[in-house]
Amino acid sequence: QHAARLRRLYAVPDGDYVLLFVANNFKLKGLAAALETLAALLRESDTAATLLVVGRDNPLPFKRLAGRLGVSDRVRFVGHTEHIAAFYALADALLHPTYYDPCSRVVLEALSLGLPCVTTRFDGAAEAVDSAERGRVVDSPEDIAALADGLGQLLRSGLRDVTRTREQPRPARWSMRRHAEQVVALYERLIAGGVRR
Repeated sequence: QHAARLRRLYAVPDGDYVLLFVANNFKLKGLAAALETLAALLRESDTAATLLVVGRDNPLPFKRLAGRLGVSDRVRFVGHTEHIAAFYALADALLHPTYYDPCSRVVLEALSLGLPCVTTRFDGAAEAVDSAERGRVVDSPEDIAALADGLGQLLRSGLRDVTRTREQPRPARWSMRRHAEQVVALYERLIAGGVRR
């Protein structure tokens, strides 16, 4: 119900895949690469998609880029939202072609909610993205062809439909609690083993 309302609110055409980009630093997190990926996907396949851009940053240079790429009609700048879970539920894939991210929270959140992701090796959360089941990891945000190909394969695979209908992945796998427990366990092993020089 929320998904249908959001599709109407942001005028997402019926039949379009919904791609999601979430960041507060559009340049660093690769919005330009995401826009170029969308343009390549639309140009090189019969895939219809709309990109929703969520976050606090100046959209103007990216709106201009979308215009130059000919995808303005396929991009919606949402701005900040307190209801990001509704966007994760709406989306068919998260596109996060970051240039730097020690461990992307948005990727971990998306994965925990069953949303497939496309990210880069520059994202510490890339190891959580299982290429066969969880999404695609591309070496560089500069490799637009690889991003578009990976995204297209992911969308055509029907993975999102599968994750919507099966038991959802457990968020605890990537939770702060689990991380803290693993750090404590590591320190306990180090202490038990003594300090070596």
